[in-house]
Amino acid sequence: MARTRKRRPHDGPGLSFDAALGVSLNQYLLVHGVTRARLGEILGLAGSNVSQRIHGQVTWPVEDVHTLAGLFGVTVNDLMPTRSDEGWVPAPYVPGSVPSPALVPPVGLEPTTFGLKVRSSDQLS
Repeated sequence: MARTRKRRPHDGPGLSFDAALGVSLNQYLLVHGVTRARLGEILGLAGSNVSQRIHGQVTWPVEDVHTLAGLFGVTVNDLMPTRSDEGWVPAPYVPGSVPSPALVPPVGLEPTTFGLKVRSSDQLS
């Protein structure tokens, strides 16, 4: 199980680094349709720990940020917040360059219809 580290102390009115990083990552989760439960499976974390990280209550390990950057097809720098006078500002969403195979939904029980041809009613007789 991954170790958990409480967040760094934050002075000021804005977001802490960890909270701003959580906002940035949450954008990618929403756009890519990745649930927090799925994120926990990918990182080997319990659901409560994922939620604590998203909310900035627990520090994100660099290895996990690197894993998520690869998953979303972006660089680690694309995920990093920037510093302002009020605190940390979440990184803007940047579309990934490579769709991740981990995010492709599995084929269900229903057969695929891509290769089926449609016949007109006069061909059926």
